[in-house]
Amino acid sequence: MEKRRQYRWTRAVMAGVILTGGMLPYNVFAQEVKADKVAVSTVQETDTAIKREEAIKKAKQIVSIPDSYKEERVELDANNYLKRTQWNLSWRSDTPEEQGGITVSIDANDGTLLSIQRWSSQEGLASPLPPKMDYEKVIEDARSFVKKQYGPYANNLRLNADSEKQFRSNTGNQFFDHSLYFERLEDGVPVVNQGLRLSYDRKGNMRYLDFSWDKKLTFEKGQVKSKEEVLKNYTDNLQMEVAYLPNTDRPNGKVELAYVPSVQLTDSFYGTLPTAAIDARTGKPLDINTGLESGYTVQSATPLSSTSVSVPTNLKLDADQAMARARQMVQLDDKMELQGKSYREETMPYKRKIWDISWQSKDGTSKYTNATVDAETGEVINMNSYGMAYDMKMRDGAAIKVNVTQQQAQAKAEEYVRRAVPGRLSSLYIASVTPNLYNGDPDKILNYSITFVRKEKGVRVIGEGAWVTVDAETGDITNYNFNGFKQSLPEIKNVISPEQAKEKIVGLLKAELNYLAPSPYNPSDGKTNRSAKLMYTIGLKDKTFLPYMTQYMDARTGEWKTYGNQLVNNTGLPVQDIKGHALEKELQKIIEANLIEVKDGKVNPDQKLTRGELMNLVYSMHRYLYNYYPGVSNPTFSDVGQDSEYSQAVEWAVQQRLLKKEAMNFDPNGAATREFIADIVVRGLGYDKLAEIDGVFDIPLADAASMKHKGYAGLVKRLHIMNTDAQNEFEPQRQLTKAEAAVILYRYLQVKEKVSIQ
Repeated sequence: MEKRRQYRWTRAVMAGVILTGGMLPYNVFAQEVKADKVAVSTVQETDTAIKREEAIKKAKQIVSIPDSYKEERVELDANNYLKRTQWNLSWRSDTPEEQGGITVSIDANDGTLLSIQRWSSQEGLASPLPPKMDYEKVIEDARSFVKKQYGPYANNLRLNADSEKQFRSNTGNQFFDHSLYFERLEDGVPVVNQGLRLSYDRKGNMRYLDFSWDKKLTFEKGQVKSKEEVLKNYTDNLQMEVAYLPNTDRPNGKVELAYVPSVQLTDSFYGTLPTAAIDARTGKPLDINTGLESGYTVQSATPLSSTSVSVPTNLKLDADQAMARARQMVQLDDKMELQGKSYREETMPYKRKIWDISWQSKDGTSKYTNATVDAETGEVINMNSYGMAYDMKMRDGAAIKVNVTQQQAQAKAEEYVRRAVPGRLSSLYIASVTPNLYNGDPDKILNYSITFVRKEKGVRVIGEGAWVTVDAETGDITNYNFNGFKQSLPEIKNVISPEQAKEKIVGLLKAELNYLAPSPYNPSDGKTNRSAKLMYTIGLKDKTFLPYMTQYMDARTGEWKTYGNQLVNNTGLPVQDIKGHALEKELQKIIEANLIEVKDGKVNPDQKLTRGELMNLVYSMHRYLYNYYPGVSNPTFSDVGQDSEYSQAVEWAVQQRLLKKEAMNFDPNGAATREFIADIVVRGLGYDKLAEIDGVFDIPLADAASMKHKGYAGLVKRLHIMNTDAQNEFEPQRQLTKAEAAVILYRYLQVKEKVSIQ
């Protein structure tokens, strides 16, 4: 079951990243297949051109292995997916001075360097500040490295322009590597997810390397349509519609109103941006995962039921009741036994109480089934059934039998959803029935995926609904998920028109020609060639967006935002309101480091901040731009509830020890004072206990008597994070402006980075 989840996740990520112009590490797929015993076979050293000692020697010539690192593993793998036999070598250090690891993979036949992974405790803590590296030198060294290590491939490897632009722009942060991507070219056309990725630490040292080059790819040739024709056809048919966009990255996150492309294809239910893969020869839309012509949605005009039914909200199901409900929705035989049942209360993605119940065949191998029941509503929200029959199909396409038609699968899925969530039927609409083919063979249908979308008064709720998988041989329901209906929806009013929304997006789109080689279900024996298809990808021209984040157009303003209501400044306008400001120089550095919001070319530097607004600034300047921190179920302060716009920043700050939690109230609307930010800075550096000792950091201040912790003021002044005025007053109760707070936090982050390295 876990492998199937991983497979679906991998393909979903691939589609999103490719269509939005990103680059996915090739080893995502390699690791997936490597975990499957079918994909990895045993090979003898006598069968390889590169022997053990030679592989180790070559690895040490490429990667400097410190003396403290000891050999940990030497493994020889025949990986059919990568179509390479490779040496996997690793070293590890567990000394008090350094904990770390280095892994190198080398082709066992031609000596090609396939991957490097290294980490070390000496790298210091992650920092939101831009890395301190010589970008020009790193890029020059990377080009030289490609020529030296990848000579036979070098002429067909090109540094991707968007990768280089992002690398130079300092937009990497503590969650994303600073990477350079050399894309593989075939007749000058990039091959999706084929090439070389180099990732660097903050000092410009290489940390990761991934090389992907399928030697047995065959490439489609022939006349293609022009990018202008493809783009015009796409934009002419593009329709924008208002949709609800839930924010599930925080408890009780608010639902936004977004303008999104209307759903026409079966692989675009979750998209908030106009993206597509187009067959370069025919102009027809393609499924990015399979390379086959994309299916069109069913788009039923009527819900599963025209009658609204109230949903229970406080059933409080016990273990026996939950198990009885689950058994109504799973297929069990006398060879299966209860494996486990557990109760949990969660806040992510929604606040709910649920029971997880699972069964497994008595022999422990042939079948596994689990179901999740909402203890308050009695609804079944998840079911998975996994058995050896599926494994056999994946190993051998000849084992696939198709006894169920598409119409029959749809009927079975509808019947299952009606029983699982009877109170939601008036909001669920059948949207698509998609056959999942084995290696693209239309006669070998593994199963059908049936999607039901949620609509309220005709408006789609993105990411909410029900999803059912029906086995094409047996007709059994093998997978079911239900999601949503936990957040209140805003009133749709004061939104721009669909025509205005389309006008805002069309000029930002571009079409790029690529080769796509879909990932096969089964790598077979490594001898089967994959065919790369010519396609155009439709996406945004501007790649300044942070990677792997959802962007959308605010339906009310037409502004671009990231998921979680953090504004994206992609207008390209120069900042208009800091010129001549006393803190202009440092503010410009902060803006260039992408640490502060710029809206319509303005920062509003002289805005007086409240305590809540300051915490949001602290949070965003740590690069937590997209609600990364999930929050807590029980708020720390009575006046900052889960629905507060400051909740996430405040709870994160408490967990990071930036805020004390002794008080009942936080006073988010109170003035953000200089003394308050000094407390945050000193606690962030970890010196608060020391600074509270009289005399340790005290310095003469004209207004020292008005301060609770004089040592805090003394420390931040000694570290040049904060200053006093001409009268040597710290002004502890003076309210901060946004510019003052941003500069103080920027200086604090610089000091914290130095402390971390030391």
